[in-house]
Amino acid sequence: MLVAIAFSPLAHALSDDGLPPGELIDIGGHRLHLHCEGRGEGAVILESGLGGTSLDWVLVQPRVSAFARTCSYDRAGYGWSDIGPEPRDADRIATELHALLMQAQIPPPYILVGHSFGGFSIRLFAARHPELVVGLVLVDAAHEDQFRARTRAGLGTPAAPTGRRFIIANYQRIPDSLPASVRSPAQRFALAPKSVGALYSELGNLRTSASQVAFSTRPPPKVPVEVLVRDAILQADSAKEGSIEGSADGSIDESAEKGSARSKGQRGGEALWLDLQRRLARTMPAGSLQVVSGSGHHIHLDRPEAVVAAIERVWMRMKTDAPPDAPSAAKSPKAETP
Repeated sequence: MLVAIAFSPLAHALSDDGLPPGELIDIGGHRLHLHCEGRGEGAVILESGLGGTSLDWVLVQPRVSAFARTCSYDRAGYGWSDIGPEPRDADRIATELHALLMQAQIPPPYILVGHSFGGFSIRLFAARHPELVVGLVLVDAAHEDQFRARTRAGLGTPAAPTGRRFIIANYQRIPDSLPASVRSPAQRFALAPKSVGALYSELGNLRTSASQVAFSTRPPPKVPVEVLVRDAILQADSAKEGSIEGSADGSIDESAEKGSARSKGQRGGEALWLDLQRRLARTMPAGSLQVVSGSGHHIHLDRPEAVVAAIERVWMRMKTDAPPDAPSAAKSPKAETP
């Protein structure tokens, strides 16, 4: 794995005085950073979680690019991308992702991979462009009912603002499992004013994004959907890390009291999170769920091999189910019961 990273275009570009790997694509008024590796028919598209960048996929992209063309990108305001228009909700993000792929001439079919908040935008994309999408991989993805479910369960209010004005703590952190080779640029990106602005807008529109997914993703896509969920017990025991991404998505309750009360509340929150992920998998005609042992919220950094394996399973389904007379497209697989 270390060898793959050392010789990847990403690692090389990061040493070139901050020049981005890949390219900046103008989608009409602002540019988005897109970085693709590998070759082959179609493409695997990687969508980061709240506050994340393309650097979050440094342990996954080199491996997937060994068997498929793989593209990571930075949403508007993050990483190397320009600031984008408001509001920064899932609807706009899905629209911009489509514009990016079209403008960059990345041919379909696509396998969309979304971490946490990124699960919202890729599900909207799939609902709007079913002819372009042949599979989804949801990596500890946000669920549209997570805020109401926590309120009904009496688990406290997650960090999803309900008003127009709120404060973001100034201790922004990057995941502890992010490799040392990219920690420095990731930290700079996290503290950049444009990134804070993008995070503020995405947070402020988080409930709106959830509503957009709830109303726009029925019926669910009839394609293979791999739902990966973190190990609940491990996450409950390590909740004190309190990452921005976890709290913003409602999966970590930082308001819980210390000691046994906090542990009890945390475990209750994790049980609810797992139930939501199970529901998500069951709603998909060809959905399956895997609890990834030894992982926290950032499964693609804690257990990257699990994410790579899930992507490869969907990729192989695409190759197997593609009709022989249509090499540039793939048909949807038959429905399965998870």
